[in-house]
Parts: sequence; structure tokens; C-alpha cells
Amino acid sequence: MWTETTRNDYDRCSNRYATDLTDEEFALIEYMLPDRKALGRPRRTDFHEAINAILYLLRTGCQWRMLPKDFPPAAEWATKPGRVLCGDIDMRIAANGMWFYLGSPIGRKELVNLFSSVIRCDDAGNFWLVTPAEMARIQVDDAPFTAVELITGGVGEDRQISFRTNVDAIVPLNEEHPLRVETDLETGAPRPYITVKDRLEALVVRSVFCQLVEEGEAVSMDGDDVWGVWSAGCFYPIGPAEHAEQ
Repeated sequence: MWTETTRNDYDRCSNRYATDLTDEEFALIEYMLPDRKALGRPRRTDFHEAINAILYLLRTGCQWRMLPKDFPPAAEWATKPGRVLCGDIDMRIAANGMWFYLGSPIGRKELVNLFSSVIRCDDAGNFWLVTPAEMARIQVDDAPFTAVELITGGVGEDRQISFRTNVDAIVPLNEEHPLRVETDLETGAPRPYITVKDRLEALVVRSVFCQLVEEGEAVSMDGDDVWGVWSAGCFYPIGPAEHAEQ
């Protein structure tokens, strides 16, 4: 039975849209949403906004590309008219950069290079193979690429550092391709990543990361000694200096 109290409790007038969840309502379902993965790219998707978008779509019956602009934007490649959405396919990139199809490794490097040239990542962290005609989602265990070789030149702040990936792309360490170092939640070991292009990263393999640490130096930042490397005029932190010097 509706009363003045219940009407106030369920009033939607203060919401952006009547289908939007309040913070209290979202808190009731938040525990059912997947936790952040220990590996891979940091999550950027606002699940609250994603649920709001789904509820708006279900209530109004509009198409995804017709969602109001104040919802999180979809990547341009994901909304191209005429492109066929194929759904999930049995293709996987393992944490070591090995590609698999139907459970078997893809041995031909030329084929891997071809697939890697059309891989994209959406706002939710899903990976897709995207061609002009169709797109299909694949599984990526960690990062879609690995950095397998370190290339350095110069010294100090003038040093230029680049990485060669497992598909032979040369990626310079600079403001457009920054380095980030995560901590493995299970082992506590560092997991370094270099940005290759648009939301796609390469996991720096252990041997290359060790070489990178050797190229580093200690710099005082906010009163703490931080170990990192200079490249293209920018300093990229790796971790506390005391850990690197051990």
C-alpha cells in the first residue's frame, strides 16, 4: 500500500533517469559483480553506470548506440553500422603471449601478427578481434602482448628506452606509451606493463624487467627514494629504492 512515507522512499524524481539505481540500491547487488582480477589491466568501467545503462535500455527498448550521451561512451569501433557481432570464439592469449585456437597453440607467427593487428579492448576490459565486417570476443589471460627485448640508448635524463614485443613491434617508453608496475596479489611480485596502443598493453617478461631495473636509478619523490628509469625526458617509477638495491 502506498503511503506518503513509501512514496518518498521510492521517489525517482531526483534521479537522472527513472531507471537509475540509487547508491543504496546499487550496494545491494554490488557483491554479485566480479571482483578485480589479480592480473591484467586495471578496471576502468564504472559498474554502477553500466547497470544504469542496461536498465535504461531494457525499459526504453532503445539500441545501444542510441543510449544518451551521458552514459559511458562506447568505443567508435564497437558501434560501426553494418559490423556483425559474432560473440565469443574459442581463441585465447595466455599470460606468456602464446595464442591458442580451439585449445591448440597457433604456431605460425605470421598468423599471430595478423590477429594481433586487429585486436581491440573495450571500456569493460573485454578483448575483441575487429575487422571491417565483423567482431568477435576472445579471452586474454593477462595482457595481449609481451615485451621480450629491451633497447636503450643515451644516459641519464636523455636516455631513450624502447621495448620489442612478441609480435616485433617497437614501443618507445614515453608519455604516449607509459610504464606501470602492478603487484601480483597472490605472489607479491612486481608485474610491469608498457602501453602499446589504445588500452592495449604488453607484459614485460621477467628477464627484460631485470634489465630495466639495472638501468634505473634512485630519485627522491615526495620525500621518498624511488627507483625508476628515465626515458624521453620523463621519469618512470618502478618501486621503492630500498627494494631495488637489495
